[in-house]
Amino acid sequence: MNQRVDQTQQLRRGGDLPPRRAARHAAAPAPARRRGGPAGVRTHRGLPPGARRGSGATAAGLEPAVRRRVRAVTEAVVPKAPPSTRRLLITAAVVTLLWGDSVLVGSLLAPPEPVRVGMLALHLASMILGLGAVLVLDHTGIQYILGRKSFRDVMNMAQDTHLPIWAGFGGLLLSGAFLAPPLGKPIVLLKMLLVLGCGLGGVNAMRLTGLANQWRPADPHARPPMGLMVQVLIAGGISQVCWWGAFAVGMISPYVG
Repeated sequence: MNQRVDQTQQLRRGGDLPPRRAARHAAAPAPARRRGGPAGVRTHRGLPPGARRGSGATAAGLEPAVRRRVRAVTEAVVPKAPPSTRRLLITAAVVTLLWGDSVLVGSLLAPPEPVRVGMLALHLASMILGLGAVLVLDHTGIQYILGRKSFRDVMNMAQDTHLPIWAGFGGLLLSGAFLAPPLGKPIVLLKMLLVLGCGLGGVNAMRLTGLANQWRPADPHARPPMGLMVQVLIAGGISQVCWWGAFAVGMISPYVG
């Protein structure tokens, strides 16, 4: 005990250790130095001193991948519920009300010629937007029937074309109110009814999309139930008739008495 005390005091005074004690001290390994900081500073692995796990670039790089995986798992396990009957009826009522307002304003308003020409251009652009989105969606459905696309491809395309279809329909209603259509002509009334059919067809498409989302087969190339398939085909055919009919009637109506 006295010997250890003497060695400690000798170290404090700057003296040398005994030979055996000095050799043992020299053979001791130096403290390990972690990456990202000076010796003796404890940091998380791979992060600089002062950084916290889950922050900065690491969190920014992990969060998108984690979100995509969580979203994919959630969609595969918990499918979206189809819209309720009440919601569909309210949407159909709103579409019909907006259509009626457009027809009523168009019968009462007499805009100047520059405004009418501009609204005619918007009318044609809206028709191209809505009809083009419908054609893309129906083409994807035909590719699925031929076995070149999966059912998930059709559903993804339905979600992608949802906004341009409704934007085209809204543009038709807005611009049609400034065109002052002659409602006394039967062919003009026919066009108005076809435009209403485009809107109500969109509401029916919302219902069918909700039903299709409930059907999630293990095989991506599996065929849906026959009842759902027949409803989709009928809805697609009616949608094509309404959009193409409104376009054709709108083009020939100025030349028909």
